[in-house]
Amino acid sequence: MTAEDAGRRAAETSVQAAVEREKVLSTQNDRARVVWDALPKLSLTAQYTRLSPIGAASFPDPTGANPPTVLPTGPLDNYLLSANLTVPFTEYLLRMATALRGAGENEEAAALTERATRAAAAAGAKLAYYDWVRARLQRVLAEQARDQAKGQLQRVEALHSAGRAAEADLQQARAFQADAELGVSQADTLQAIAEQRLRSAVHAPPEEQLSVGENVLAPFPGADEGGNLDDLYREAQSQRLELKAFDKGSAALDRLHSVEKTRALPRLDGFGTYTYANPNQRAFPQTNQWQDSWQIGLALTWSSADLGTSITSAESARSQRQQLLHQRTLALEGMQLDITSSYRALAQARVNVVTAEQGERAAVAALDARTRLAEQGLATTLELLQAQTAQVQARLNLINAHIALRVARVQLDHALGRDAGQGG
Repeated sequence: MTAEDAGRRAAETSVQAAVEREKVLSTQNDRARVVWDALPKLSLTAQYTRLSPIGAASFPDPTGANPPTVLPTGPLDNYLLSANLTVPFTEYLLRMATALRGAGENEEAAALTERATRAAAAAGAKLAYYDWVRARLQRVLAEQARDQAKGQLQRVEALHSAGRAAEADLQQARAFQADAELGVSQADTLQAIAEQRLRSAVHAPPEEQLSVGENVLAPFPGADEGGNLDDLYREAQSQRLELKAFDKGSAALDRLHSVEKTRALPRLDGFGTYTYANPNQRAFPQTNQWQDSWQIGLALTWSSADLGTSITSAESARSQRQQLLHQRTLALEGMQLDITSSYRALAQARVNVVTAEQGERAAVAALDARTRLAEQGLATTLELLQAQTAQVQARLNLINAHIALRVARVQLDHALGRDAGQGG
């Protein structure tokens, strides 16, 4: 596994990115809801009603020459089929286009946030990878130091038995060997923690064997950064997905504010109704037969409740937009700090690599020289042990310098938004 492999796997399997993906789907539903709310509303009704019987109405003949006139009570069974269509003209004229653009921008903001989350997961996995590699290499060095200390202890014990080494040298060798054993134990713990962190980042199953596939001590082309800080700040402002998401979200809330303000205005609706009933209530006198009728018109309505809702909703949208703008400012300030720190860390890491390479060469040469002196009896056991310890520490410094260089590269690329492609 390389750092790029770890980053790709983390971006693909990020749980937080999956959460953000569901938010994208939710915004798509919000956009569809805007369309559905603006469509004409058609309602269909089928109804049967049984009326209770009442006495027939009669009207006497004023002249008295004829019997009273009795009016029929009408059918007791009533059947109704009705279709009602309402056309929300206000939605078309004042809200639909703005609401659709706002919903689209909100969807874009959610998609950008998802991509940013995947890019962040990839960067985090790369850092976890380098931490794991460092821990593994430290474990190797700890084993080497232990083997050296063990071999040196055996040599001193043999010399002590022959009366050629002092008791103090023997005890010092035992102390070095104990320290080396402790170093191996500590390295084991650090390696186990680092590996579990990497497994969690890339969601590796327990049965998967992880192996290092990248030579972290080899030179790599990303060690240098030619731009100055001002250019890097501008680059980040144009590339960071989080800033783009803030901009889209702000635009969406601005449109929502405009939409909510229009709800205080009177509402204009067109309506039409078609009725097919037995008996039809518009027919007189009512007879037990099916008849149709229709009506069409316009309705202009206004409610004081709409005024209050419009004011509070518009103010809420304005407040949310201001919050988003403040969050963007905070994010931008944080990005500038990240760029500065990682830029300086990259430059320092380059110097550290050169220094560590010189130190490692010097420590190896010193150990070789001290070993030859010890073989001639011109160096003490303590001096040899100190030279071995210095050589192990110099090698550890070299590993840390090379890994710090790669870590700074990952951090700077993420701060600049250059890893946006790993966000999908």
